[in-house]
Amino acid sequence: MATYTHGEAPQHEGLQLRVYFAGGEVSEIKLVHVEVHENCEYCEGYAWFVYDLISTNCPELYKTPAGGCAYSSKFEKIERFEVIGK
Repeated sequence: MATYTHGEAPQHEGLQLRVYFAGGEVSEIKLVHVEVHENCEYCEGYAWFVYDLISTNCPELYKTPAGGCAYSSKFEKIERFEVIGK
């Protein structure tokens, strides 16, 4: 089942966030889309952030530089986030 425990992220689409990922990565992103899919006959459900990367303290985790393309992350990998701009 998709578990969503990080606040009202769908309402934050289009905003700039600071995201604290498990493992110590801290990134500034622009949230493009929040995808939540509940259990169905094909999968156990999932929940994702889709985002444009603005900056990160772990650039080695990304194949292209910040601003190069959209990325996604499962909610389980996100410890918390805060809104930092529009």
